Amino acid sequence: MIAPVAIHLPHTETNRINIKSRNLVAEDRFTKKSVVEPYSCEQLDIDDPDEDCRNDPYMVTEYIQDISKYMRTLEDKYPIRKGFLDGRETTPKMREILVDWLVQMRLKFKMRIETLYMCVSLIDRYLQNNEVGRNTYQLVGTSAFLLAAKYEETFYPCMYDLKFIGGRIYSGKKILRMERDILVKLDFGLGRPSSIEFLRRYGQIAKVRRVHHVLGKYMLELAL
Repeated sequence: MIAPVAIHLPHTETNRINIKSRNLVAEDRFTKKSVVEPYSCEQLDIDDPDEDCRNDPYMVTEYIQDISKYMRTLEDKYPIRKGFLDGRETTPKMREILVDWLVQMRLKFKMRIETLYMCVSLIDRYLQNNEVGRNTYQLVGTSAFLLAAKYEETFYPCMYDLKFIGGRIYSGKKILRMERDILVKLDFGLGRPSSIEFLRRYGQIAKVRRVHHVLGKYMLELAL
């Protein structure tokens, strides 16, 4: 009878231990751990900026999101190009003098700040697509001021006051003719929102104090 021969495989037990160790490492590496629940906006205690005026029909809180989105759309629809006065006869310095003069006119006639911002917007949009000489750029400012006042104010300055404050350089017919030209060149698109309107909304969301709002208005006026 032939005795059974034991076959010895080299390092078999050692290999088995190594494989088992690697499996444990791999199993530990890919073990699914408990996932931490992400923090969502629903868990935040967010204050509603329109909570105090929900029942005020004049605030139309139901449409505030749509109105803000539409204002951003108009801002993109009527852009003002950077450096639009480069190479023009009307220089940035002349524009600066004109804006300072319009600020004084707004204070003299005690008009709303929206009138000033809309006036400057009309001037920039007109100047960027039309060549205006040194002798007529103030006429553009006067007519734009009249247009903005008609749009924003209940009462707007009479023609005599406009001619007087402008040094009687331009006649009433020239002011009205330029007003008509601005309307035609801008295709009657006067609804471009101003920065002061966005400032009010952002201030309401942030619940800023009056001193912060006044500081924001000051910075916006410097940016004109």
